[in-house]
Amino acid sequence: MSAGIDHPHHVKFNLQEEEIKNHHENLDIIKYENNKFDINVGYLKIDHYYKVVFCLKLDNNYGNVEFVRDLSSPQVSLKELKKKADFSKGEYEMTFVFYASKEKHDKETIFLRLGDEETNMLEINFEAKVLGAHQGTPLLRNGITLLSNHIDHLNSTSSQKLHFNIN
Repeated sequence: MSAGIDHPHHVKFNLQEEEIKNHHENLDIIKYENNKFDINVGYLKIDHYYKVVFCLKLDNNYGNVEFVRDLSSPQVSLKELKKKADFSKGEYEMTFVFYASKEKHDKETIFLRLGDEETNMLEINFEAKVLGAHQGTPLLRNGITLLSNHIDHLNSTSSQKLHFNIN
């Protein structure tokens, strides 16, 4: 068989842009209000820790951005927040650790204080479909990395607080 010749029994994939978009390889980030975002991280596994990295474009250049632990879900923690190299577009790169704690639908919300005003907040809702212990292995989307299984940390001989090297 020579290259370039069409054969009737060959399967051809002619994916349209919409089909590629719906394939869900990337995180779904939806801005539904000013400074409010929904992030669909896809399928995860129960009792696993994941690193989630993404960029958000904010309307203003805030000098100080601070994670508000008291208002945020204990299942999500901010590990790194930095302005993108070309910050003229107002993009921040954010790195979080997400613990998949609930089977089926898991929705966790975090808050970041923007600037010096107490009431100026960025709200990020993380949504995941979480598979049970014996329900297979999820295909992780771009920007998500498996860090650890919770059981690994329970069996650890170290009594230190849970810490991840996210690099």
